Amino acid sequence: MLGGTVFTVLGPDVIVEAMKSPAGVMEFHDANMELFEMEYCFRDKNIPKKLPIQAVRGPFTRNVPLLLKRMEKEYERVFTEALGTNMAISDMRDTLMKMLVHCKSRQCSEFISLFPIKSLGYLLAPLVVDLKRHHRTLDSILIPEIQRRQKAAKVPGFVPPMDLLQFICELRKDNDELGKPEELVKSVNFMIFASIFDTLFHTTHFFYDIAGLPGMRARMYEEQQQIIAKHGTDFTKEALQDMTYMDACLRETLRLHTNATSTVRMAMREVTFANGLSIPARRLCFVHSRAANRCANTYEAADDYLPERISATPGMRASTTGPGYVTFGMGRTACPGRVFIVSVIKSLAAWTLRHYDFATKSGTRPKSSVQQFGDYLPTPEPILFELRNA
Repeated sequence: MLGGTVFTVLGPDVIVEAMKSPAGVMEFHDANMELFEMEYCFRDKNIPKKLPIQAVRGPFTRNVPLLLKRMEKEYERVFTEALGTNMAISDMRDTLMKMLVHCKSRQCSEFISLFPIKSLGYLLAPLVVDLKRHHRTLDSILIPEIQRRQKAAKVPGFVPPMDLLQFICELRKDNDELGKPEELVKSVNFMIFASIFDTLFHTTHFFYDIAGLPGMRARMYEEQQQIIAKHGTDFTKEALQDMTYMDACLRETLRLHTNATSTVRMAMREVTFANGLSIPARRLCFVHSRAANRCANTYEAADDYLPERISATPGMRASTTGPGYVTFGMGRTACPGRVFIVSVIKSLAAWTLRHYDFATKSGTRPKSSVQQFGDYLPTPEPILFELRNA
């Protein structure tokens, strides 16, 4: 029980059964909206309406190459600013956040930092004023733009822009209620939050894995030389697919380094699992992702970081979900942006390896622990960078 709410944590013996249950039994969307409202909106009832996951996957994946081309400029800008003359970054998470949000504004960075509250919102009531102010700022920027696009769409020959905002506008244009600018802003806000929070969490872990494991880092760099020789320097779909060793390493990072409970379902009626566990209707159920990902029945040496365990397995990618790998969920409600997240992390790691050799100050991978507001992150340690010869 937390804050008057009762939760059930599902272990490896029922995870597959729960995650493959139909929506009328164990619901993905209602659970996440309840959690989002409780943890991040301070019980604001204006939570976003349902987005069809299947409709999100295609546009997310299709636009990745265009996105990565634009983000390369951000990589260079932020690294140059962060490194300065010291050639060291003491707060890797903050540096990565500035890259991923594509924003120079300190106010925007502070807004993002408000999110990891993890069910302690009632203890942080003073932040409500700041949170509401940022919501109003988002409304002031997006609502006029949405209205402009909706008006322009009525003119013959209108060519819609290719971005997340337009995608959501198109998805909702035939629904009078959900097509209102205010509702569209809520959906955009929710998707931005999910993308930034998840990508930042996993990227932080991956950079510390690379910086703390010199043998793995050297092999990754060798792979990048092969990729450049074959595909050039652009991060095309084909180039990213051929980064097989990096992909295997990233999958191990995503498998091992998760928050204990990172996926949630809501029982829509009373549910009894095959092992006899009964869940009452409307109960929030957390999937113990870390237990599933480290299950000894699935992996040998399950707690060890061994990219080689899947690097030679065709079709087993960092974005491939399954019973022993539930970081992105599983089944029909698996994270629609997982290919997007994996592509961004791989491109950022590849760009950094091509331009810098880097290692933690201790030369080892710092241990992870529960920090800040409950997130399982590497113990902060400076990362030292050395510019590679052109």
